[in-house]
Amino acid sequence: MNESQAIVIFDGVCNLCSNSVQFIIKRDKPGFFQFASRQSSKAKEILKEYDITTQPESVVLILDGKAYQKSRAALVICSRLTWPWKIVSWLRIIPSFILDPFYNLIAKFRYKIWGKKESCMIPSPEIKNRFLD
Repeated sequence: MNESQAIVIFDGVCNLCSNSVQFIIKRDKPGFFQFASRQSSKAKEILKEYDITTQPESVVLILDGKAYQKSRAALVICSRLTWPWKIVSWLRIIPSFILDPFYNLIAKFRYKIWGKKESCMIPSPEIKNRFLD
């Protein structure tokens, strides 16, 4: 994998996760982020390369050769989005051991609150090039 790439690995059957991807795409004007559903062979390959065995409840961001998970991944993603969403990234001053329990709570109940799809989202032709197979 190229170290200058930013890849967001997400749960492709989770409605919250798919909606979050759409949120990122709309606020990532330069198209910095690429996406891979955790269920895809490419995501499995990347996770293996970075020796990540996280639960599906965690978003993973690969950026500059480093892997970020949970709240850190979300906040680093926010740092690259349009204003005013960059402000959220300032929460990085709060240690992960404080933020991750909130992240874990949302992740634990995401299917119950936002629902689950039968299969991964299919990107529209306009954004298909940002998704890795």
